[in-house]
Formats: sequence, structure tokens, C-alpha cells
Amino acid sequence: MVTDVPATVLAAQVDNHPFQDPFFAKSLRDIPGTNYPIGKIYGYLPMTEGSPYRCSWWYRTEFSNAPQVNRKVWLHFNGINYRANIWVNGKRIADSGHVAGAFRSYEFEISELLRTGKGNAIAVEVFAQTEKDLGIDFLDWNPAPADKSMGLWRDVYLVTSGPVTV
Repeated sequence: MVTDVPATVLAAQVDNHPFQDPFFAKSLRDIPGTNYPIGKIYGYLPMTEGSPYRCSWWYRTEFSNAPQVNRKVWLHFNGINYRANIWVNGKRIADSGHVAGAFRSYEFEISELLRTGKGNAIAVEVFAQTEKDLGIDFLDWNPAPADKSMGLWRDVYLVTSGPVTV
């Protein structure tokens, strides 16, 4: 499905209309995987067996890169939740052992991986927080989404710099 980033997995699904508006009445409880007990903190619970969010989900985009002589290119993620594997043009630049945490930001220097004058691709495989992860789980007053807010929840962008940055 097509989405704009930032968007969690569930937000992308809502934008593509397979579910009713989760902010209306009890529509949130009709979304697959939202069958955790009412009144419990979902972050402390495992995903249910039938949840479509027990597996990883993918984001992918393509872009062109103009020649950048003596410039470094930085890939910025202003917010990933919870774990992710990241690829640029088929080369993994980070794995879920290092890209892990609640709503964290990351920066990667990817200059050598980019193909000048050709199409480039970025792929991000995201995983939801598990009941054993340290996360933001104090939302006892608010029902949690079925995907545990998994995904790219803030902007993703490229920045160029000179050979040295501070």
C-alpha cells in the first residue's frame, strides 16, 4: 500500500481504508490484533496469536541522487519505533540489534552506497515492541493501537554536508 511518512503501520492502513476510523466509537477494537484485555497495558502483553502485527512490516521508497562532489550524504530517521533493519540499494546498513528503542532517531552516512544518476532505494523492515522491551507503556488512560505504534513515526530525509561535520 502507498503511504506518506511519517506513518505507523496501522496509520498507513487506516489511510488506505481497510479499517474504519479507529477514533470513532469502538472501531479500534474491530481492528485485527486489538483483542488484548480492556484496562490492561498492551506494552506489557505479548501480541496475540492472530495479530497481523506479530511479524515485521516494510517501508520502501526510491529516489534519484544528483552528483555530489566532495559531499557526504546522511540518511536521517527522526523516529523509528521499535526495531528496524535498514537497507540502501540492497546493502544492509543497520540491523534490529542496533536500531531498537521507543521512538528513537538515527543518522547514517550513506554516500558510498548511492548510485549517481540512477535510481536508489531505501528499505526499512520494522518490528513491534515486545512485552520484554523497554518502551513507553504508561498509557493506561488510552487504548493502545494493535501495532503498538510500530513504524516510522517522524520524518525520514537526506542531508548533504561537507567532508567534516560537527
